[in-house]
Amino acid sequence: MTEAQSTAKASVSSSSTGKAVATLALLYVVAAIVIDTLAVRGVDVPIRWSIFHENVELSALESLTGNEPAPEWAYFDSFKFLAWLVVPILFSLYRFDFGNFGVLRWKRSDIAVLAILIVGGIGAVSLIPFFPSLDRIYSGMGDRPADLRWAYARGNLLWMFSWLVGWEFMMRYFLLRKVVGGFGRHAWLIIPVLEFAYHLQKPFLEALLAGGGGVLLTYWALQRKNVLLPFLAHLSIELALLVFILVT
Repeated sequence: MTEAQSTAKASVSSSSTGKAVATLALLYVVAAIVIDTLAVRGVDVPIRWSIFHENVELSALESLTGNEPAPEWAYFDSFKFLAWLVVPILFSLYRFDFGNFGVLRWKRSDIAVLAILIVGGIGAVSLIPFFPSLDRIYSGMGDRPADLRWAYARGNLLWMFSWLVGWEFMMRYFLLRKVVGGFGRHAWLIIPVLEFAYHLQKPFLEALLAGGGGVLLTYWALQRKNVLLPFLAHLSIELALLVFILVT
């Protein structure tokens, strides 16, 4: 076998391995979000999927319907924390790229990009009252006692931590690196498609916004090899939504 043939064979083997790894990563992420969806929706066929969600009192903001706050620990979504963050981190330890989580890869213009995304997200949240499908889900707590709202805010922040860090890590670090490495550069589009599909359990408008936002954030993450800006943009929307619920 010539050196050229040996090199070609090694390249084919490496490509096949990359595709296999990307396929396994994609299957894992799909399984993680499907199980979560089944659990949140209370599906009990063929098993009672809600066992993965029993300690979470925040699903569909159901805690807003009561007059007593749930204990703060009940807001922590342990399944999301483990499946979306802990397991993907363990799968990513080999050649972990710490540069994905700092600002050294940012350009000056990225600060303006982040500011625009934050302002746009806050603006989108402020329009919720004009869309009945969204307004029904994100009903406000402005008429509730201050202590109840404060307890809800603390619980919501804990809930937010339990899933938001993991979502961004799983989607725009773990999965993005694997599918682009295995399927090619355009495979990044898989991430916003999954985000759109996951949000279909909510109003269709929210799913469209999630998919569109996913396109912007994932493309930026691909170009900069960085997850921090998408995380901060996503966090700003979640915080704006929390404030909206507390004051309206």
